Amino acid sequence: MKQIVNRPFLLALFLSLPLWVVFGNYVVAAITALLVSFLLSMANALRVMRRGRRDSRADAPSAAREPGQDAAAPAPAQPGDGQPDAGAEARRAE
Repeated sequence: MKQIVNRPFLLALFLSLPLWVVFGNYVVAAITALLVSFLLSMANALRVMRRGRRDSRADAPSAAREPGQDAAAPAPAQPGDGQPDAGAEARRAE
């Protein structure tokens, strides 16, 4: 069921057939099936994203940070990451 929720058009196709019997009109059934299938697909994607965010927080070692260090503090610039280092400006000035 999880795989079919990831494909909303296929789910809409499968949902449209029983809804056709219920509503007696295929156009209304197809529109309703599309709306329901995209709603289910979005809910599934949200569930997966929330679970992934929880898992990534649990995997992050909190003991690796020093006490008092802010978790949102930016990492120092490394050579080659696209940011000029202070030594490059000094070398250019010479």
